[in-house]
Amino acid sequence: MAHDIDIMALDSRGNGVFSSDKSPLSITEYAGALLEQIEEGDNCIIGLSMGGMIAIEMARLSPKKVSKVVIINTSAANLSPWYRRFSIYAVIDAYRTRNRDNGVDWSEATALKLSSEHLGTSPAMAKKWSKLRQQNRVRLHNAVRQLCACAYFKCCDRLQQPIFVFSGVLDKLVSPECSQSIAEHYRCQLVEFDNAGHDISLDNPAALIAQLKKALL
Repeated sequence: MAHDIDIMALDSRGNGVFSSDKSPLSITEYAGALLEQIEEGDNCIIGLSMGGMIAIEMARLSPKKVSKVVIINTSAANLSPWYRRFSIYAVIDAYRTRNRDNGVDWSEATALKLSSEHLGTSPAMAKKWSKLRQQNRVRLHNAVRQLCACAYFKCCDRLQQPIFVFSGVLDKLVSPECSQSIAEHYRCQLVEFDNAGHDISLDNPAALIAQLKKALL
């Protein structure tokens, strides 16, 4: 059965087409800026990691524009301790074991190693990410400001909309326990992906699409 679903890839302030903008220090400001890019209607917001925090806040701010929320490997300061929300040891290990091929940006190679269990050292993917970085490079001060915004994010007590929580069991950057805490907080089902790390779309895209269809339709 065919379904008509329009997909919009939204860039937050300080990223993508807005990479020259200064990144806010609060998730609420990111959410407000993204809400300006969409119209009222049946919009499902899907967010990974920091994007999941923004998705939750978008839903809180505007029930008329957000009908559903899907969050992937996300955390909140009021539900999980900092050492589960961000593993500095995983960052160090990813930097140490990153792809070092010529033409590969060290920061993108590190990010890829952190994000994917199966493509973490892929030369092709590392070069693709490095090429994308040349087009819209995230500035260092913006990256720091984004980390600060994430560190202080607290999810609201309740949402009017349905929320779906996805978790990669092999995630080394953000503990899967953070997703469990959010699912318990909102009393919703936790969908776990056994063969995926932080970025499920890289590690198990077919399974992710199947679960997204269940959430969206």
